[in-house]
Amino acid sequence: GIPTGGKCPTVRYVIESYVKNNPDINFAQLQNAFPDAAAKPGFGKVVRRLEDVKENEWGGHRFSKHPIILSDGQQVAVSTQWEPQNIKNFIRAATELGFDISSDS
Repeated sequence: GIPTGGKCPTVRYVIESYVKNNPDINFAQLQNAFPDAAAKPGFGKVVRRLEDVKENEWGGHRFSKHPIILSDGQQVAVSTQWEPQNIKNFIRAATELGFDISSDS
């Protein structure tokens, strides 16, 4: 399984691993792999282009302060907005992509 340190680090690890395993992936493909449907209701994003993140959403407020850089140079911010309801959606999407994640709930 995937090492976990909570919901946010697990999500980031999975997305970062997916990017490393798919080195030519672009933002649209990444967003398709991790659809916004898995995000917190009312918030609506799993990943977002760093340039589209507002200053008050950055640095752990709504997105991880460490962007993932795609091979084309695009910087991607990963949501930190995870609750028991929506993390299950993310785990389902990650499992469909071949990741082995188990939760305590």
